[in-house]
This record gives sequence, C-alpha cells and structure tokens, in this order.
Amino acid sequence: MRNNFRFKQFEIEQLDAPMPVTTDACILGAIAKFDTCADVLDIGCGTGLLGLMVAQNHAKVQITGVDIQPQSVKTAIYNAQKSPWKDRISIKEMDVLSEMFLSQFDGIICNPPFFENQLASAMEGKRLARHTGNLNYGNLIKKISELLLPHGIVWLLVPNLHVEIVFGEMKKANLYVTENWHIKSMANKAPHVHVLKLEKLERAVSTFEFITYSHVGVRSEQLNHLMQEFYL
Repeated sequence: MRNNFRFKQFEIEQLDAPMPVTTDACILGAIAKFDTCADVLDIGCGTGLLGLMVAQNHAKVQITGVDIQPQSVKTAIYNAQKSPWKDRISIKEMDVLSEMFLSQFDGIICNPPFFENQLASAMEGKRLARHTGNLNYGNLIKKISELLLPHGIVWLLVPNLHVEIVFGEMKKANLYVTENWHIKSMANKAPHVHVLKLEKLERAVSTFEFITYSHVGVRSEQLNHLMQEFYL
C-alpha cells in the first residue's frame, strides 16, 4: 500500500499507478510557472500530480493530462475529480506521439520516462511509465515543439545523465533553455536532475541551484519554502 501525499488543498491517491509521486516531481510542479498561459498540457500525467499543482498555482489555467498507461489515467481521473479544480482538468488516455491535437498549447509540463537505453522492467505498466521506448527524448522534444505556441512555455524534468542529450534534441527542434535549475540531494552532491524551462525565443539563461536536504532525511529550508503552499 503506497502512502498518499497530502497537500493543503488536496491529497494525491497513488492507487496502483506505475509511477509513484517523487520529491523531484513535486519540485518541478512547484517551480513551474504558467502566469501568461491559458491551456497547459501535462505529457505523461501519471497520478495527475503536476496538473493539480499547476491548477492550484494558476486559477484560470485549463489543464489537459495525457498518459498511455490505463492505470495512470484511472488514477489521474480519480484525483482530478476529487480536487477543488475538477472543472479545469481533463485526463485522456492516448499516445501523445500519434494523437492529432485540435490546437496547440501555450504551456507544457512533462516529467518524462528516465531510463532511456537501460534495462526495462518486466512489469509492462512500469516499463511503459519508466522507460522512454518510442517516447525517447528526440521524439518527445520534437512533439513538444509541434504542440507549443510561438510564445509558449515548457517545463521539463531531466536527469543529469541525459541533460546533454536533451540540449542536442532541443537545438534540432528550435527550442531554447531560458531557466536551468540544478537539483542536488545535498549541498556536497552533484546535481542528479535538472528542471528546465524551454521557450521558442532564445534569450539569456538563468541558472539556479536547489538543495533538497540539509542533512539525511531533513528537508532543506529551500525545499520547505518552495513547498509551503502545497504540503500540509
């Protein structure tokens, strides 16, 4: 039985979703800002966590969450329907690469499968959720560029191991990093993931360092401050 994640205004049920909620995903959802956006797409929505965090932070944004995994879709729908923002969130089961969208989005958020070119899980659900497969970084970045309006904003969570691959794919897709958050578990550690803000307009890159824990098992002041609007 997985623990649920309690926030001030909602509680995430994880049920049997293949991809559980992680601290890094919470950091992505809290950092991501869509102040100028009306319609945000959550690619690979999993439990629906990111869409719910976007909805809490942005009172007028409409969110569409998509996922290829049926159990994730079931869980995300359940969470959206019991949230205060159910009228602004829609969840769809689909393969984002093959689906024809009727319109583009001015905001996109994605916590993609991480383990590209690594051993896949024997469990089909976890394999689909955790391994890129057809949704590799090249296909993902290309699709994001196609779905993004010219003035749009993308927020992406990328492991440090893959960040150079993503930078290379972004150049092909005419996307540019405008914010790069180096996420470290502790101050003396190297970054393990990056929160990236992407846009279609090239501009100076703002770089930030984020420390998750001050000591083993003790949240940093940085994390407490970032999550104060979410954690109960």
